[in-house]
Amino acid sequence: MLHLIIAAKDGSMPALDQLLKHYRPLLLSLAKRELPQVLSGKVAASSIVQQTCVDALKSMQKLRARTEPECRAWLKEILRANIADANRRYVFTEKREISREVPLTSGGSHPLEDQLVCAARSPDEAAIAREEGERLNTALARLPVPVQHIIQARNRDQLSFVEIALSVGKTPDAVRMIWKRGVKQLAKELSRDLKK
Repeated sequence: MLHLIIAAKDGSMPALDQLLKHYRPLLLSLAKRELPQVLSGKVAASSIVQQTCVDALKSMQKLRARTEPECRAWLKEILRANIADANRRYVFTEKREISREVPLTSGGSHPLEDQLVCAARSPDEAAIAREEGERLNTALARLPVPVQHIIQARNRDQLSFVEIALSVGKTPDAVRMIWKRGVKQLAKELSRDLKK
């Protein structure tokens, strides 16, 4: 593990990618344990881990760890900072304050529920959708971590290229190009899976 830390500090992207993949299960477990319950509907533990990987990538030059425990502690510190940031963003800011949210049902009346259109899926359709989602996640996981982050931020989180650029420290045009190449690579990965 020490050789990966040294190589990552020297700028090796494959080493950094391998290092982050090694620590991902640990970070995910920690995020699930430490993410406040009040945020469960707003932020997924996997999103916190993804952001942690991106932040680690951006600050790799600042890494002073010389041992595996020091590297683990550094990543945990970044993860906890991201949890604190999510807490500030969703719990302590008035416009996104969770306590101001209105449930779909309240005391037997269904004003919001009546406005929703729900097309119920058959068990077969649900199974197919689940399999397609798993196939997409598997293909996405084969892409480099920074590309995964940009694709998820754009397609899942519906962020603009400007918002993503601010979070990853790149220009909006650079993010757009990475996203475009990433989507093409993702399509290739998915078609390769279909041929198997």
